Amino acid sequence: MISEKLRKNIESKLGTSMPSAAWKKMQSYCSTKAIKKKEIVLREGQFCDQLFFVEKGLMYSYQVTNDLDNQVTQIAYEDFWISDLYSFFSKKPAIYHIKALEDSHIVCISRDNFEKACLEIPVLERFFRILFQNAYVSNQRRLIQNIHEEASARYCQLLEQKPEIIRRVPQYILASYLGIKPQSLSRIRKKWSDGK
Repeated sequence: MISEKLRKNIESKLGTSMPSAAWKKMQSYCSTKAIKKKEIVLREGQFCDQLFFVEKGLMYSYQVTNDLDNQVTQIAYEDFWISDLYSFFSKKPAIYHIKALEDSHIVCISRDNFEKACLEIPVLERFFRILFQNAYVSNQRRLIQNIHEEASARYCQLLEQKPEIIRRVPQYILASYLGIKPQSLSRIRKKWSDGK
């Protein structure tokens, strides 16, 4: 059974309640999965044919760089979506790994069911358009921040906007997400805690 968390997520993006018939149909297109901590749900090079909604837990996506570091690109906790959208839409091999940082429970929708849902439930086509627009804008903003803003400013913004991430994500993953070394993040956190 798909929980009401997903319905609330959809309704919050739409700004209106979702009709019961549409919600029942949406539920029929989804499946759920329990994921263990450190379990990889997608490997770079595989084909990503699912979108994942995090009902409970914490997941992240990353790329392995040439010097074998992990470059974290997305962190998703409760009420967030995660996937490799490049692979999902292009039908080409995934460019990211997706891994659980905590025991997690996710809702999955396959590419085929995503297409059916968008065709048969117009409100969902609007929801996914808003979702993907927001994701694009967020990625663009993050790219600009990484180019133009100091690491301490990026950390402060993350602390203000998503304090849950700061509390739950290991420092080395958080540093990678911010585009800095763990030692730099330690210095920033120390200055922040000292009130400087």
